Amino acid sequence: MGKSYPDKTNATGVWKLSDITKNKISDGTYPNASARGMTGGGSAPGTNTVIDFIQIMSTGNAADFGDLSLEGNMSGTASNHTRGVFGSRGVPAYSNVIDYIHIATQGNAADFGDSTVANYGGSGLSNSTRGVFGGGYGPGSGNVDTNVIDFITIATTGNAADFGNLTAEKFYLGGMQNKTRGLFGGGYNIPAGDLNVIDVIEIATTGNASDFGDLTSAKRAGATMSGNNKCIFAGGFIDALTKDIDTINPNSLGNAVDFGELTVARKYAAGCSTYHRGVAMGGLLAPGNSNVMDFITMESAGNATDFGDLTVARGHLGFNGISNGHGGLS
Repeated sequence: MGKSYPDKTNATGVWKLSDITKNKISDGTYPNASARGMTGGGSAPGTNTVIDFIQIMSTGNAADFGDLSLEGNMSGTASNHTRGVFGSRGVPAYSNVIDYIHIATQGNAADFGDSTVANYGGSGLSNSTRGVFGGGYGPGSGNVDTNVIDFITIATTGNAADFGNLTAEKFYLGGMQNKTRGLFGGGYNIPAGDLNVIDVIEIATTGNASDFGDLTSAKRAGATMSGNNKCIFAGGFIDALTKDIDTINPNSLGNAVDFGELTVARKYAAGCSTYHRGVAMGGLLAPGNSNVMDFITMESAGNATDFGDLTVARGHLGFNGISNGHGGLS
């Protein structure tokens, strides 16, 4: 007989109706056929507050979820089974505001607290308990890139606290995770330029990041996704926009390998995922913004397929979107 209690990949076993309701509505731990993904803010072409959402395991166009508390570009994000968090963002002004939403219901974001640094272009990752935000660029870091890592407890509200430092100052990096580890891939450093380094942290503890391995090339601003035993860095910028998709095994140290290609080369797209599927949402073309959403099957390598469209073409979305089914969740 199958398991008698669910995880994010399994629903078999003996259930009480009250348990099914609790896991679907209250805890958000029912297997992720109904998992939502979302992204917010960005430029269309001006900065905006709009949050779009999709059902990750289906295909189709995005719908309006609500609005962020203030407009802005390129925020890092974190999420657990029930709550999504948008970190600090920039343009038209650098901000340290952190917003949160309830993933199962539609509505506007509310204030969570503040990050330790006002910046944009950082990235986030999370497990079921803790959200972690790393890197960025802004006046709070002396008008240069930063190596700061912040963390929050997702189920509460309040200001972020210091976690440690990245291996180098960087922005436009991509956050990925499994249940215990967080990875920050690529990014841009002043004056070194594009980076191929992947940093690793243990999410449950605090401390400085260490070297994990390298992406297939030095690049920045790719969409990131996380399955059970696979992390994805898709698209971005390598002297020019790229379709390349890298895959990383977060369970052991090592370099990324080639996965396939997106349907459209772009940067500043947002990524969201379940254990089984990853979606790259929107991004910046050359020139203009994209409304394209692509999806991949996490368990197998190959090129992306068209998923649908965002509510409007938008760039500068950030690098990791929000979902309640990603690989960092138990």
